[in-house]
Amino acid sequence: MKLVVFSHGKEGTPDGIKIKRLSNVAIEKGWNAISIDYRGIYDPEKRVKKLLNFIPENYEKIVLVGSSMGGYISLVAGKKINPDGIFLLAPAVMIENEIYCEKELFVEKSLIEVVHGYKDSIISVDKIFNYCKKYSIPLHLIDDEHRLLRCIDDIEKIFENFLMRVDLI
Repeated sequence: MKLVVFSHGKEGTPDGIKIKRLSNVAIEKGWNAISIDYRGIYDPEKRVKKLLNFIPENYEKIVLVGSSMGGYISLVAGKKINPDGIFLLAPAVMIENEIYCEKELFVEKSLIEVVHGYKDSIISVDKIFNYCKKYSIPLHLIDDEHRLLRCIDDIEKIFENFLMRVDLI
């Protein structure tokens, strides 16, 4: 079984537009897709535990997809399970506050890509650029804001190409 696991952002939902659209891409490419419901859980470390408890043991390949806080969740969990891929949408990385405990957010054995809007007012494009530069992670800067809904067609194509690259690993 090839599995894509979606983690939504702090105020997001498990059935939001991005998750629905990217789930469809995954299913069309032969992957199973699940989305975890974190509503009501605002502590990122509790979300990480929920994600880790949700991951099945028997899978051929696994990709974690995280948006905003869900990106942080995917990276922290990824350090424990070493997924084949991690696809990040406006991820909460390089944030200086007490809620995000993990500072070294990189999973060496995973294929990682980031999509970020250069008009994002929540997580600065400079932080994302520095994060991607530090770890040599491909960065797709698009003409959008934090929620990344205006350019969803472009994100679908980027995600489709990402899944094809993971399939080749």
